[in-house]
Formats: sequence, C-alpha cells, structure tokens
Amino acid sequence: MNTEVANRKAPDGGWGWFVCLGSSLITLSLRSLDPSFGLLFHDPLKEMKIDSTGATVIMGILDAIFNFSGLLVGPLLKKYSYRKVAFFGSLLSCTGLILTSTANSMIHIICTYSILGGLGTGLATASAFVALNTFFDKKRGQAVGFSMAGTTLAMMVVPQFIHLLLEAYGFRGATLILGGSALHSAVGACLLRPLKVKREKITKM
Repeated sequence: MNTEVANRKAPDGGWGWFVCLGSSLITLSLRSLDPSFGLLFHDPLKEMKIDSTGATVIMGILDAIFNFSGLLVGPLLKKYSYRKVAFFGSLLSCTGLILTSTANSMIHIICTYSILGGLGTGLATASAFVALNTFFDKKRGQAVGFSMAGTTLAMMVVPQFIHLLLEAYGFRGATLILGGSALHSAVGACLLRPLKVKREKITKM
C-alpha cells in the first residue's frame, strides 16, 4: 500500500540565501531608524513643546505595539503566507512613517509612528524570522547572523544619513525620504518565497 506524506525538510541553502537577503532588507529598512529617534525628532518635539517624558511615552508605545504584534503573527500565518504578512507589514510601517511627516501633535506621532509603524515593523520582522527558520535548520545560526549583519552596519551609517537629510530638507522632507527608503522592506518581503512541500511515497506492507 502506497501512502503520500508531505516533507517540509529545510533545504539549508538554495533559495534560502535569498530569503536571508530578504530578511536582512526588512530588518535593515525598518529597524535601523529606532536608535536615531532623538536625532530625527529633536526639532519637531521641541516645537510641539513635548518634553523628555513625552518622547519616552512615544518610544514606549512603539516598543509595546512591536512586541504585541507577535501575538498576531501566528494566527495570520495560519491563513496567509509569511511573504504576504511581511509585505503587508512593510507597507503599514512605511505608511506610518510617511504620515508622520505631517505630524503636528504628540497624538499624531503616537498614531502614525508608534502604532502604525510598530505594528507594521513587528509583523514584517516576525514573518521574516519565521521564513528563515523554515528554510534553515543546521545553518540557522549562520543565516540569522548574516541577516542581522546588515542591520548592525546600517545603525552606524543611518544617523549620518539622517543628519544630512535634516540639513537639506528639514524634518518633513527627511521623514518622507526615509519613508520611501523603508519601502525596500517590501522588496525584501517579495524574496520570502514559501517553501515548496515535497511529497514522498511510502510503501506500507
């Protein structure tokens, strides 16, 4: 008697390295801005008379929403592929950043930067790591290290880039450009191809 069973063995290579590149693009595009919050928002927060407590609240809500989004990833991945969830999260995060360019109050920043941005970034990055875990088993540590290397480098370069943008275009122009640049995460999401399931025949006596 022949029985077909699904084989989801991680390939540990092949297209997995493009998945690794996509994951790196997502984390690089969406997470590298966080350390530069003070640099990017220094002038607008001062104009809106938002003190250090208000800035802490904005970042606290961002972190809370980012962590909370992990609870949504599981149910979403049962219905949609990690490529679709990551793509949606990327668009949500970029939209939040672009809308932040028109911010004129603390509530506005919380709604766009903290809530929309945090939710989108959380969905995209969590889906990217699920994709990595699907494609890699024995080489998983190497793949995760490679995907995070770009983000580490970006966190050193991005503050200089933001400084140049602020000098040339001000807060609103710089935020718009950064929102457009963050769309590279959508390209990364497109590289998260679902793993093909191989079906094997098992003969039972």
